[in-house]
Amino acid sequence: MKRLTISLVMVFVLSGCITMPVKSPQDILHDICWANNLFEIYEREQLTFTFNAQLPDKVVQRQWVWHIKTNQVFLNGSEQPVSQAFINDIYWLLFPLKAYESRDQIAVTVHENKLSPLAQKDSTEVVIRYVGGKGYTPDDTYKLYVDDNLIIREWAYLKASQEPPARITAWSDYQTIGGVTLSLMREGRDGFKVWFTDVRVE
Repeated sequence: MKRLTISLVMVFVLSGCITMPVKSPQDILHDICWANNLFEIYEREQLTFTFNAQLPDKVVQRQWVWHIKTNQVFLNGSEQPVSQAFINDIYWLLFPLKAYESRDQIAVTVHENKLSPLAQKDSTEVVIRYVGGKGYTPDDTYKLYVDDNLIIREWAYLKASQEPPARITAWSDYQTIGGVTLSLMREGRDGFKVWFTDVRVE
């Protein structure tokens, strides 16, 4: 009986009937977070950063301190409830992690060998769409253009999932801070950019 069992296993292996499990598209969000050590955020006590945005008519600047364990938030030194502004700014800084945390609210599709919109480089395109009116930006779509090392190089935002994208930015100035790898510069067209200064992960 043992010899027969071994023979049957060999037949299945040789015929290709034993297959490895296929990852779901959402697994790529986990892998991006893992490659950049973003999950380490929740092993830390405090995240400090200044959000800067260059808009056509003004420069926006907000200095945040987030006490991670207690979810206390300070804006420019004053404690306040978690606000729309904080959610916006933390999403800009930690988008892959926030998308992964919202995985029950999104649909994810992955396309290999796509050209990124700005640099026209061969990339993996990860399309994230908030569905059913859920999430911070319900019914909006985001496209990530990821290199072979699972580093995001470009990002596109589609308001209400409509083409063309309302905003496209290149992600650059990657730095590892407190063990977490973050892009500190997001530069788009027409002078628009978002960047982060005074970043500390403690």
